[in-house]
Amino acid sequence: MRCSEPGRVAELGSLATLDNFMHDKNRVVAGIAWYRPEQWTLMLSLIPDPEVFPRTYEEWLARASDTLRELSKQGVVVQKVDIDLKALLAWAAEQGRFPDGAARAEYAQHLTGRADDETSS
Repeated sequence: MRCSEPGRVAELGSLATLDNFMHDKNRVVAGIAWYRPEQWTLMLSLIPDPEVFPRTYEEWLARASDTLRELSKQGVVVQKVDIDLKALLAWAAEQGRFPDGAARAEYAQHLTGRADDETSS
């Protein structure tokens, strides 16, 4: 996995993630969508593409943790982006979108940008 395209949003493997690579003082920063275990089953029942996820939260967590380790080995500073399902669905509805992979990545990017704005204030 290479981090060659700053600002690129994509799905990473079978994980819904944000490859939002930004350069911050000579380091690469990536955000990764981090789902809540108590919302996992409900999320899979509401999103239009549940097949891109493992069936259990535990499987997803293991893959996401592997992804974090891999990115860290490559020198990428990874930010976990907490995804609240209700907030994601409300955001998607406001945007007139289905909460598919592209929308989930954009939402995570939106949250990452908001967190950056809050820390720079």
